[in-house]
Amino acid sequence: MVVPCGCWRRPVPDAKFYLISVLSSLVFYIRGHQASHAVAIRVGQAELNPALAIAMALSYWFAFPTILFLVWYGYKTEWWYAVDAFVLAVIIRLALTKIEIASGLVRSAWIISLSGIVILPIVIIALYAVVTVVA
Repeated sequence: MVVPCGCWRRPVPDAKFYLISVLSSLVFYIRGHQASHAVAIRVGQAELNPALAIAMALSYWFAFPTILFLVWYGYKTEWWYAVDAFVLAVIIRLALTKIEIASGLVRSAWIISLSGIVILPIVIIALYAVVTVVA
């Protein structure tokens, strides 16, 4: 239906949309930390136990399907739901970064990277569970 201003009238997203956005933003946030620490380790600015480095790399690559989940979500619903979920996830990720800087957690960013070893698989499994329920 065309609204007089020329905009499309879209239905309001359900709770799954917001849950997918929040879970995706957590994945993006933690993967960003892990990637920056992987680079620091590679160039010699940081050291990490080799077993933890391998576990961090595995959890980083385990989180790759996040974008594929968004594509599947767009395929099962409407393409703009997936785009909106991605945009909202990026905004939430930026907000998390601002909170991190304001709280001083940026000085202990390695905690976020290492906690991602456990948190990322849990978040990805939850994201998979939500996306597969979408009809």
